[in-house]
Amino acid sequence: MGQISNLRKPTVFVLNPTTELIVTNSVKPQDLTFGQVGIHRADTLFGIGAAAVPSTTPVIQIHQDLGDVKFGTIRTPNIHAQLVRGWHAMADTAPVPQITYLGYDEVVGTKTLTAYVNQPIVITINIWNNDLMRWYGPNGYTTRIVPEPTLCIPCQADCTLMDPDALADWIVAYINGTNQPVGGFPTQLELKNYLTAVKVFTGTIGNADRRVGVKITAVTYAPELINLGDPQQFYKSNLTTFSVGTPANCPPFPVTTTQKAKQGNGYPLEVTDLEKESQGYDRVRDAFEYAKYMVKNYIIRAVNGTKYDFYYLEYERHHRSTRIDNETNDPYIVIFVTPAGTGAALETAMNGWLAPLGFAAITIAAAAGKGTAPDIINA
Repeated sequence: MGQISNLRKPTVFVLNPTTELIVTNSVKPQDLTFGQVGIHRADTLFGIGAAAVPSTTPVIQIHQDLGDVKFGTIRTPNIHAQLVRGWHAMADTAPVPQITYLGYDEVVGTKTLTAYVNQPIVITINIWNNDLMRWYGPNGYTTRIVPEPTLCIPCQADCTLMDPDALADWIVAYINGTNQPVGGFPTQLELKNYLTAVKVFTGTIGNADRRVGVKITAVTYAPELINLGDPQQFYKSNLTTFSVGTPANCPPFPVTTTQKAKQGNGYPLEVTDLEKESQGYDRVRDAFEYAKYMVKNYIIRAVNGTKYDFYYLEYERHHRSTRIDNETNDPYIVIFVTPAGTGAALETAMNGWLAPLGFAAITIAAAAGKGTAPDIINA
């Protein structure tokens, strides 16, 4: 009788496949040098031979030398070809900021900033990111922009229209912290830490075809750099999102979001989290609960200034549980982490082995070459 566990045990290999992937048939795990990764037959432990794992290889092991003479290589259990459940990849991506327009959005020619002299105008901006949530909670930071003039009277059909260019310039200067009222000090200096604004327009000033708007872009932040002296440092994204609300009267300013925010991935600190999780299952498990003692025990190969691609080989491992008459099927995962754009040799090594099993080949440089992901277990 078998049982399915939802435990995921990752084995993480950080390598440059162009120089550190060893596929010759004369190399055993003990022959690897620091950083080298070997794909080996499970029966003989010899390297698999040519540049690609032969499709007839039933079981493999993967090893890497991290220079730990006491522990030996980090390594996977036996990986049976018939128990592979997924082979897919994720290329590094750059962060994408949110972009929202107030008024003209550089596409629709009917949108603009329409307001009347002495009309009450209140623009509400809400901003969310991890840093702000520490101070303002899940509701985020809220501010209200009240352009001049501030006198509030009911809007009438014969009111004088405000100059949309002057209004846009005022809003841009306010968000960017460059407005200089009486006294010489900007009204605020907070929004520019999270947003930038620029005026956009089409048509000729003074003509009926003039359309004006404000393009607001969220500031993107690079994640922290790796600090090997801080055992409590973990990767966390700091994605900035925001909303813009305008008054519903006379008429409302159009608000258009043309680009949603994405954090990006492949950062060095993101990789160190995976390395710590992997090594916590084997090399440093004796001190796993005591983070302050673990700095010297981790062997971190991710380096600041490098972006990374990720390759995932997901498989099942069947083994006896504590009850002799019971077998457990655990989901395991191998994560190959490679400097961005260097994974061609790894793709060649694995694609041929998995193709007969029905897995799509990975060519991470291709838009559609991300492989075959497995079904989620116990979702």
